[in-house]
Formats: sequence, structure tokens, C-alpha cells
Amino acid sequence: VLMHIPPYHPYLSHTMQSGEVEIQNQADEILKIASDYHVSEIFSGHLHSFSRFVEPSNKIKITVVGAAGSERNPFPSYAILTVYNDETYEVESL
Repeated sequence: VLMHIPPYHPYLSHTMQSGEVEIQNQADEILKIASDYHVSEIFSGHLHSFSRFVEPSNKIKITVVGAAGSERNPFPSYAILTVYNDETYEVESL
């Protein structure tokens, strides 16, 4: 699943979990649906940094990719997502 704002992040704010209650509920629903349908990973941006982690409640892998710099990481970066014919994939941060 590709989306703009991550539904969760373990230590950064500006996620769906840090918004209004209605948006927090939407984040919870996205994570539940992803878990129910065995989504292997959620990819998002918005936070201007690269990180990978597992959301603890639903055990969904989340990758955040930031193409622009930030105070923590002032160097622009991007990631390449390669999807193979056997439905496996690889993420490379550049």
C-alpha cells in the first residue's frame, strides 16, 4: 500500500495518529484492513526521512521515504522499490 502520511511511526510526530480523533480512527482502520488482507508493507512519505519499522498492534511493516532534506537529515534521498514476478520485493534507500 502506498500513501502520503504514515498511519503510525514509533518516535516521529506528523502521522495520522497525531491528528484529529477522526483521522486517528482512520489510521487504526487502515492498519486493521492491512492486517486482515495480509498486506506485506505500507509505504509513505511526508516525514522527510527514511525509516523502516513494524507497527506493534497489527504487525504491519511500514517504510517511510523522504525525498527532501530535514533538520535531522539535511541530505535529499529517495528509495527504489523493486517488485519481482514472484511477488517478492526489495527496498533500497539511496
